[in-house]
Amino acid sequence: MKYPHTHYLAHALLLARDALENDNFPIGAVLVDAEGTVIGADHNRNAETNHRLQHAEIRVLQEAHLPHASSDTALTLYTSLEPCPMCFGAVVVARIARVVWACRDPFGGAGIIADFWPWPHLRVPEFIAEPDPALQKESHRLLMDYFIHNERDDLLAAWRPLAE
Repeated sequence: MKYPHTHYLAHALLLARDALENDNFPIGAVLVDAEGTVIGADHNRNAETNHRLQHAEIRVLQEAHLPHASSDTALTLYTSLEPCPMCFGAVVVARIARVVWACRDPFGGAGIIADFWPWPHLRVPEFIAEPDPALQKESHRLLMDYFIHNERDDLLAAWRPLAE
């Protein structure tokens, strides 16, 4: 089976590996315009900046210098893990058209929040969970490595069954 988003998700996973190597939570994100040009790419930088809001998705949206606009963009955000609630909100406000992720977050990612979104004037982006087994496995492995390295047995136990 061919997965149309593999190239950009592989780029996001490469950035997630960089995050892990710098003791950050291993999330990478890539923002792409309608022509397929990368206009932003980064990874989580919570540990190196000592700032909890330095998520990959937020950093990429800031890097892109999106203009204040009244219409939706034709941008796609690729991320190694389903965005958290904070990043979901930023994606909605930035009017990103679609979000594609390599690995679902079973503990409260953007997909769950979108189901209960109460503001119809703010459009929820199209979500595409890219089920490429190789990319999903790589994202999961990076997360498990982070939990092991940081002795987070609670999270390790919660994520381990997802690999089975």
